Amino acid sequence: MLILPHPINSKSVIHFENRLQEEYVFKLYNSSRKEILKIKTTDNQINIGDQRLPGGIYYYQLHSNGIISFRGKMTLLQI
Repeated sequence: MLILPHPINSKSVIHFENRLQEEYVFKLYNSSRKEILKIKTTDNQINIGDQRLPGGIYYYQLHSNGIISFRGKMTLLQI
């Protein structure tokens, strides 16, 4: 998984491998661990810059078929 650029801004895109075009779910959580964003895709990237989010630290998960492929935290600049 590759997040460019990081910290996240209005042009940031998350890239990941999805050769079989499976459905992936990207979830974003705020610092209180409350889910604030959920995006489903069969593509190999997610444009996070399209969202209007306040700046801060966020936690994310990317999973397919109930299996978490990636998780971590990211910093968002004011979008």
